[in-house]
Amino acid sequence: MGMNRIVAFTSLLPSAEYLKQTLARRRVECVELIDVAVSDTTRSEHFGPLQAYAEANSKALRYSSDDLDTTAKILEKIGPDFLFYGFEHNLITTDRLANMVCPCFANDPATAAAREWKDKTNQHLAAHGFRVAREVAFTSNQHLDSSHFADLPDRLILKTSRYSANHPVMSKDALMTWLNTQKRRSHPTETHFSAQELLIDFDIHGMQKSYSIDGFAIAGKHTFVSLQLWLKHVLDDQFLYCWADQLDLNDPVNAPLLKHAQEVLSVLGLNNGFFHSDFTLTPEGPVLVDLNPRIAGGGGIVDKMITASQGLGVIDSFINTAYGEQHPFPQQKTHVRLLAIYGLSEKEFDEVTKYQSYFDFFDSSDDVGCHFILFASIDRKTVAMDADSCFQRFVAPKLIKAKTPRY
Repeated sequence: MGMNRIVAFTSLLPSAEYLKQTLARRRVECVELIDVAVSDTTRSEHFGPLQAYAEANSKALRYSSDDLDTTAKILEKIGPDFLFYGFEHNLITTDRLANMVCPCFANDPATAAAREWKDKTNQHLAAHGFRVAREVAFTSNQHLDSSHFADLPDRLILKTSRYSANHPVMSKDALMTWLNTQKRRSHPTETHFSAQELLIDFDIHGMQKSYSIDGFAIAGKHTFVSLQLWLKHVLDDQFLYCWADQLDLNDPVNAPLLKHAQEVLSVLGLNNGFFHSDFTLTPEGPVLVDLNPRIAGGGGIVDKMITASQGLGVIDSFINTAYGEQHPFPQQKTHVRLLAIYGLSEKEFDEVTKYQSYFDFFDSSDDVGCHFILFASIDRKTVAMDADSCFQRFVAPKLIKAKTPRY
């Protein structure tokens, strides 16, 4: 492995400061890269979060698809050991730059489709015999009729390809109505969407289970650091509440899911870089529903959860593996639960911080409309009681007041 103790990333977004602080604590330098094209205000709202991030991050090294040689020469002098993707504007350009600088430890272009056009990812997985969610990708200015969605079932999830806050669940008839009316009014510029098959429906309480696996790959070797169970509550086609528990990677019951994830990542060619993969368990087995380069979650809240639960997070695990080290200060392991509550007022959030097992938070209300709240304690019952009390206090009343809950 490289010994310069320098890692380059592109467009880190909400986890940037946390990642930089964690790397600095372990004496690893972080070099951040941003495509100058994301500052083009004439471009789609699809890149809005990147535009805002680029404007606020003046210290990042800029690069342009028209002149990658100049940036490559600068990076060669810096000498990063790795160059990993974040949420970038143009994966093809980033991949070209990465392979000019770190050809052995750069991300692979095969993962691009997983983050831009997921129907292409599904086609690739299906060709290798994997069960996939049927999906149709399209843009807001594309002319579509019902024939484009003929192969999809009636129950669909509508989502933007990246940066989506809510994933409405709707029928094909509702989708066509939305396409012909609301879409063009709400999204006048080109925005990317996908209509995806709802693999497992929400239960009578409006809850749906999914599993997320976080880790990293170096030279084709995948390291799984975290396995989490997520339960999502949807009301009137919008996320209302989610919570996540940390699961034991070494529990034999989880072995089939981890084996499937290993096979999927290998087929997609994710040989280097951080990954966050989401799976749904269907009667036919696990199905990949999302793959992105999330490293730590907004403000590092997910990595903080993993570290509190297991004593070692994703970033520290990567440093240990990449540089052959051991974490110098292992933390005490605790019981954890992460809540994502949508529509929480400032006063309500103040009440949340008074719970006994309240540990940390990340305010994402401006971006995706929710607060991420982390509970942690050596006492499992305290965590469960506080999380349940939080649900009963701030979520359940909204369900009672709803006149026509759909799920």
